[in-house]
Amino acid sequence: MRNDNTAAQPASPYIKEPWIDPVSHRAEVEHVIAAAMAAITAPILKRLKRLRIVEATGDYGGENHLQIGSDAIGRSGIEFRFAMPAWRTGVQQLGPVIADLVRSATRLANTASRLREFGELLSDIAAAAIAPAASGMAPMSVVAVGIYPRPDRWLTITVDVRMLACDLSVGVERVSGGSTTFIGDQLAGLVAAHLRRRSALAQAIVAGGSGWIDDVAARLLDLSGIDLAHACELLRCRSDLEFGYGGVGSCRSIGSVHWSDGTIRADVASRGAQDFFRVYHDVLSIEAEKLPATVAASLAKRRLRDVIDFDIIPADALIVDVREADGRLRLTLQIGRRVIQHA
Repeated sequence: MRNDNTAAQPASPYIKEPWIDPVSHRAEVEHVIAAAMAAITAPILKRLKRLRIVEATGDYGGENHLQIGSDAIGRSGIEFRFAMPAWRTGVQQLGPVIADLVRSATRLANTASRLREFGELLSDIAAAAIAPAASGMAPMSVVAVGIYPRPDRWLTITVDVRMLACDLSVGVERVSGGSTTFIGDQLAGLVAAHLRRRSALAQAIVAGGSGWIDDVAARLLDLSGIDLAHACELLRCRSDLEFGYGGVGSCRSIGSVHWSDGTIRADVASRGAQDFFRVYHDVLSIEAEKLPATVAASLAKRRLRDVIDFDIIPADALIVDVREADGRLRLTLQIGRRVIQHA
């Protein structure tokens, strides 16, 4: 079944592979864990109990998706945490990484008797920060609090929380930073996201579905020859699904789809400076010189088909706002969406 029956087929679309292979990344993290556990002394390892991969729901390929963590140290409630950014996979020397992991884990384990009060403080801060979303449907909760003692003698704090993800499933999202103030601010941002997603989840349940896909994303999937069910499956382990057009290595435009607060949305752009355009969610950016000033001034409340033709955007999209900056027009559009029955 097509996602949008009016979509047209472009030449030579192809799905771009993730820039970091998740299997290679995980294998590298597992190698570092094994080497570190072999190097850590028995008394220290007894305090840490173990080292294992601690995974967060989002940020695939980023700083916080996979961390190395211990169990809670003593009665502090604090875990040792060590980041393994995916972008460094295969390009970094692992010897220094393993040495840093052993050093920092040993340092934290040696302070076990002094961690309890700090652990209680961090737990209280995290609990207070998520309190506005800690009850009701799909309540948020603190999963873990962790610390990485940096070589410069400062600490990196990590807090994992269980909450609604972008696709409205329940997962674990992570914030990390060097101060309790920063952590509190980041958690406040997650609370706001969780409340938006909880509202979207309630609407999806009432509509008899599990989320939405907007009309631009649906057209992009059709143009790329991938069905919605397959796209949803791929997006379970990727931040986005990226496509190129015009042939591998010479594509003229690129596009991607991703979850955003319960809706699959699109990001499409031309690659060259000439004939620039970009569609991001509900905003179309084009070169201002493409339209006379008199036309641009009268765009609001008009249908896109009355102004310009873009195969990727439904012709009946409504222009609700127009702004010009740096030689480009930004058209905010009202774009339709439909319910996804099973994501």
